[in-house]
Amino acid sequence: MTAQARLHLATGTQLGTARSSLGARLGTIRSYLAVWVETCADYYQAAALYDELSGRSDAELYRRRLSRATLAWDLSQGAIEPPADR
Repeated sequence: MTAQARLHLATGTQLGTARSSLGARLGTIRSYLAVWVETCADYYQAAALYDELSGRSDAELYRRRLSRATLAWDLSQGAIEPPADR
């Protein structure tokens, strides 16, 4: 077995293929981090809204066309807007 073949097997990449630059990899990480932070903020807002709405009466939820049974799911999917009287 030649040294090239061993190197290919050890690293799991083909010899002679271009690698992305450090800047490109950092840009990708930055993009994933930005999406993650935005997702966390959305879920935090949904949790705060759930806390507010879950304390309301069934009649009040019905008036807003909401169901207590699906309230958490609807909030996590972004299907509910914050109440106007907030």
